[in-house]
Amino acid sequence: RRRYEQARPYLEKAYALDPHDGPNLINLGGYWATRGDLSKARQYLRQGLQNAPDSTLGKQLLALVEKQLTGS
Repeated sequence: RRRYEQARPYLEKAYALDPHDGPNLINLGGYWATRGDLSKARQYLRQGLQNAPDSTLGKQLLALVEKQLTGS
């Protein structure tokens, strides 16, 4: 069972402690993608990839979000 809402406060706390943590930014992007806020998801994913450019998960999630936003 997925517990995205339970994860949100922990992701936000980690962001407050280190807003440049690439993996956490990618996780926040994934969270917002599951909530349907694709613009916010894209923002976090892009920031995350700036700080963790080798993240396969981040690249895959961003590609999915971009595809949904462009309707391709």
